[in-house]
Amino acid sequence: DWTSVVFLDQSSMGAQSPRRAICPMGVKPPYTHLNKRQPLVHFMAWISADGKKSHLRFLPKGATWTGKVVLKQCRGLCRAGITVVLDGASVHGPLKAALVAAGAHVLPHPPYSPDLNPIENLWGTLKRKVALVGPLPPDKLAKALQACWKEIKPAEFKPYAASMRGRLQAVIDSGGEHTTY
Repeated sequence: DWTSVVFLDQSSMGAQSPRRAICPMGVKPPYTHLNKRQPLVHFMAWISADGKKSHLRFLPKGATWTGKVVLKQCRGLCRAGITVVLDGASVHGPLKAALVAAGAHVLPHPPYSPDLNPIENLWGTLKRKVALVGPLPPDKLAKALQACWKEIKPAEFKPYAASMRGRLQAVIDSGGEHTTY
């Protein structure tokens, strides 16, 4: 039963990089050069399978994703009776330990299998919404991300969560390789 599952992941978005920015179909990115030193806005989120409960958190400026930072960003998530899907990133180790200690169940997840976490699809939805706002400097980009996150309706995430049975089977059928999800 996937209805009681919470999905968690991190992502980032640059203000001007066409490699990081998402534009509507057929629209050329507003910048044609890559600025490798361009600041990124780093964020993480968790969302319930029904899409009704979600949280978007930002990495503090100058910080890096460490187990301690992830754990701090996820306070309130560590409680008994929930099931959490998060990838095998090393920074999730302390969070996994805290979840298990609190009585939560953490689904096993291979290190490089984004197909098993439908929040990956939600990042695309979020970034497309932000792209419609236009290119923004990092300080305004975080505000736009937060505003666009609040616009995402539960109905937009439910199909992704509902696809979990198919996702699992596709990963099994592909021998753990990339799938179409």
